[in-house]
Amino acid sequence: MKIVTPASLRILLDGIIDYAGLFPPARLASNEALKEYRAQREADTSWILGRFICPVSRLEQLSQLNSDSGSRSVLAVSAIVGCGETAGESLQALQSDLTRIARVAWIDKSLRVEALEIKVPEALAVDSRGLDEFLGNAAELFSASLPRLRSCFWEIPRGADWPRVLDRAAAMLQSLHSASVEEAPFWGLKMRCGGLDAAAFPSVNELATVLETCLRFGLLFKATAGLHQPLPHPDPATGAAAHGFFNLFAGALLRRAGKLTRPQLGELLADENPRHFRFEEGELGWKESSITLSDISSGRKHFISFGSCSVQEPLDALLPWHEHPCS
Repeated sequence: MKIVTPASLRILLDGIIDYAGLFPPARLASNEALKEYRAQREADTSWILGRFICPVSRLEQLSQLNSDSGSRSVLAVSAIVGCGETAGESLQALQSDLTRIARVAWIDKSLRVEALEIKVPEALAVDSRGLDEFLGNAAELFSASLPRLRSCFWEIPRGADWPRVLDRAAAMLQSLHSASVEEAPFWGLKMRCGGLDAAAFPSVNELATVLETCLRFGLLFKATAGLHQPLPHPDPATGAAAHGFFNLFAGALLRRAGKLTRPQLGELLADENPRHFRFEEGELGWKESSITLSDISSGRKHFISFGSCSVQEPLDALLPWHEHPCS
């Protein structure tokens, strides 16, 4: 039996899940995670799968496992860079990790690091000048080491002054992008949407803030953690209000197309009613607002993906949203 996926839903979710099986709560061994990723690549639903997320510290191991597997397809990786407590420690870790990535890329042509994910040190969340210097110095390292990197996502620690720090970082990244050469990375923001405790789940307002920031400054966006279901729901482990990946990405795309006001974006992000969402052959809709397939496709070039330690769980949750199965 074959599942029929409406075109709007297919385009919205195409390549949207970056597989994070190495990370909590799954914590799979490298060989098991790679085996699961390869199995999902062979499935009929492989279109939903994006990159394999791997810490830079485990790239050599992943490269060897990938080579031993005999697979002829290129393994697209989003690499997690090590983070220190200070700007100096983080830059040192970044330089070391970039050298390691370049070495693996030279040896193994079947593994391709397409994106980097970096967490800004907590200390810089209260040091605007230090934050600017850190981002600028990091950009210089990228240009020298990995000129063909497609994207780099920065995670800004949430704190008391988070909106201002986020704004400052976004403005700096925008200026770096404007000054960069054609092959330099495209800068983006990364938002953590959940974790192992309730404090790791951002509010609807915080989620709307980071989406608005990406739109205002022309930055890419990716999310990580906590997005296992299409719509908001209580997280079973922590009791926190977990967000839905439909809400997050449909809201971002509708807002980008000018079909939502800022208050409406917040309303959509919190909406648990499946009847308010429409996925049809020619458009995606929420209540009275809608966007075309072209709007979805162009929007997804900016709102990239979300990391998940499971691919199957989101896929299973999507079943009620498909059209009736056909033989």
